[in-house]
Amino acid sequence: MIGVRKYIKLPVPISVDSEVLVAEKSLGWLSLAEGVVFDCDGVLVDSRESYGRAVVESVRFIFNRLGIRDYSPLVDQGQVDDLKATGHFNNSVDIARILLLLGFLGLPEKEERLLGEAIRAARSEGQDREPSRILESVASRVQLGGVEVRPPSVASVLSRMRVKEPGYVAFRRSLEETLRGLAIERGLGSDYSAYAEFIGETGSYGVGLAETVFSDIYYGPLVSEFKGSGPYFNLGGGLYTKETRSIREETLRRLSEIYGAEKLAVVTGRNRRLAMLTIGGLYKHFNDRASVFIADEIMGGAPPTIQKPSPYGIIKSASDMGVPTLIYVGDSAEDIAMAQNASEFGIRTLFVGVTGLTHNPSRARNMFASLGADVIVESVDSLPFIIEEAKKSAA
Repeated sequence: MIGVRKYIKLPVPISVDSEVLVAEKSLGWLSLAEGVVFDCDGVLVDSRESYGRAVVESVRFIFNRLGIRDYSPLVDQGQVDDLKATGHFNNSVDIARILLLLGFLGLPEKEERLLGEAIRAARSEGQDREPSRILESVASRVQLGGVEVRPPSVASVLSRMRVKEPGYVAFRRSLEETLRGLAIERGLGSDYSAYAEFIGETGSYGVGLAETVFSDIYYGPLVSEFKGSGPYFNLGGGLYTKETRSIREETLRRLSEIYGAEKLAVVTGRNRRLAMLTIGGLYKHFNDRASVFIADEIMGGAPPTIQKPSPYGIIKSASDMGVPTLIYVGDSAEDIAMAQNASEFGIRTLFVGVTGLTHNPSRARNMFASLGADVIVESVDSLPFIIEEAKKSAA
């Protein structure tokens, strides 16, 4: 018994997976699934050294320019994991931005005021558009050398939140209000507001500092092709080059034999072109019409509320495949929430949580169990074995 459901261990070849856990009451439903939908990061692609690293490098670059060298508590993996566990941080740049805001709250009061004053002075000179210029202008006015950043923990901030409505928008609004409230309690509301404006909003490449630095680190010279301008900072060749495929082609062949060539799809927050850079030739195994790239949908005019954990992607994919029951394979809290939300909308969605490409597989395993995952695996390559076992049990 783990969490709220009883799990059984399924035998799979040790070369494929060390342990597979299936919720006892889910085995029969797995045999009825008519298709499989995959997340990209953490399932088809190992992005720990790309997106995961870009979060840390964004904080490092901005704080180093401000003279801050000791910021290790800010980028502790536990902080990142606590944010992701909320199910509202599918976009890694959102994580980087929140960590940067927490960083301000971790500075000594004197340095917080100095930083606020430097930002206002830079703004008053009109240095308020290009991120590289505003950063250099602020850095020239204040150097916080020798300062230790001791931010409040994510867990303590979350415990103070009072989310009045469900959903992504309400959660993020409450989090922003809580962070601002912590600054106001210390009499630093105006300095925090200046700093938050300096860091900028996500989705504002070329204006928001966090978004611009993160994107320049992740995309490198390719950023102009994805964002329409840049790079504004010369930060290397792009961490996307560190990504590797994490599913065997044989796995996809076997799943195609089980379900048919048109019953495998991808639902991801990425845009199509970015996903193809790593998935490459493996994409021939997926139904393109039933695959959903959320970033492209939003660029095409869809509202941001379709992002995970909205069930939009799964519902659209299931509709295009014509299946009432499917399996969704993901690696995060927002993935399982999306699957459960889709089930509430009438698409019976069995969730398979993949732990092997998370930074803390043991924590991910426990999280999935506590949230009621149908299946918990280390490797996505165990999926054909699980489905075959489920069909045998139902026969």
